Amino acid sequence: GFNIANIYLSCITVASMGVLSPLLKGPVVIFGSVAGGVALGIAWTAQGAYFARAAREYTSIPSNNTILPHEATSMFAAIFSFAVFLGEAFFRILPAFLVEQYHVSWTIIFGSYTVCSVIAAFGYVYVHEYQPTEEELEHLYDSAFTKATAAWRLFWEDDKMKYMTGLNAIYGFMSAFMLSFVNGEVVRQSFPQHDTSSTVSILLTVTSAVAALTSLIVDDVSHYIGKGLVVVSGICAYYIIVFLFVIHPELNNWGWSGLIPIFVLNGVARSVFESTLRSEFADFFPYEPEGAFANIPFQNGLFAAVGFFLSISFTCKFQDDYCVEYQDGDLHNTLVFELICMTIALLAILGHWRASNLFEQERFEEEKESLSRTDEVKLALV
Repeated sequence: GFNIANIYLSCITVASMGVLSPLLKGPVVIFGSVAGGVALGIAWTAQGAYFARAAREYTSIPSNNTILPHEATSMFAAIFSFAVFLGEAFFRILPAFLVEQYHVSWTIIFGSYTVCSVIAAFGYVYVHEYQPTEEELEHLYDSAFTKATAAWRLFWEDDKMKYMTGLNAIYGFMSAFMLSFVNGEVVRQSFPQHDTSSTVSILLTVTSAVAALTSLIVDDVSHYIGKGLVVVSGICAYYIIVFLFVIHPELNNWGWSGLIPIFVLNGVARSVFESTLRSEFADFFPYEPEGAFANIPFQNGLFAAVGFFLSISFTCKFQDDYCVEYQDGDLHNTLVFELICMTIALLAILGHWRASNLFEQERFEEEKESLSRTDEVKLALV
């Protein structure tokens, strides 16, 4: 996954150098983007499965025998999320600073990203490799088709995954909402005299910094109120973001005092989805971590693509608060897409509630079966 990501970054670097003809630049960027999507799917699926295995191994250590599996996944997810967002904040604010203060070219910046990615790929050589479990050995020689379709089979066979789809849907749609609408239009119209890219970099850094800080507390919070309520709070943060634009549609009046809370809420939501929700996927689907974590980037990417398409699809004829002129010169109806996002958020809450109920029913049945086997052994001994 990391090696394919290196291809993506290399394509972006070459495209920014100005050495390619206009006919070649487009295909190179498209090829790099495809490589980046493939890399994301592979890396996050493998990382998720490794994360689930590491949490199980951690609880098997004698000194950690008081730590329950769901507590280990919560702690590991929080650590992972903190590291991701801390690095994200650094690499977002650094380019804005270098370009603004020292006029460093984007070619150098993209090139440095490529170097960092190559170093990270080499670093994986030193990551501990777990030996296959007995269950994994049984499936070691499964066909490539069986392994490749693990995500789809899990979605089709396990109702919990179907109900968890709403969570990935709201994450994908809100990615489109923030990038296409907020970053692309609200920031531009709120700061007409500023460089939009620099302003967006600062606001995105706020999101990443808040997400990193939130990651430090979600583990403790989930111990007190449960992971379910933490996940619902993340969905509510997304809902509030959209709702604020519904009740305050004048895009040129937001300013710093209005947009910073929006990006703070986005940071809270992203932290919950990258930490607590990841932990829940490990808890809900311990028997098929690869399939579970493959569903996350697949569904996120699918719904983000649909969200980007819908965000520019609803046009209108007469300009008003909800009929806004975008950079392309066309008038777009913002209210329809906002209502879609709010509806998906509510459906995500209901879907998560149903998936949690199914999970609790499964745990109850497993405990009941375990007690039954114990009673049978006792009777046999008598």
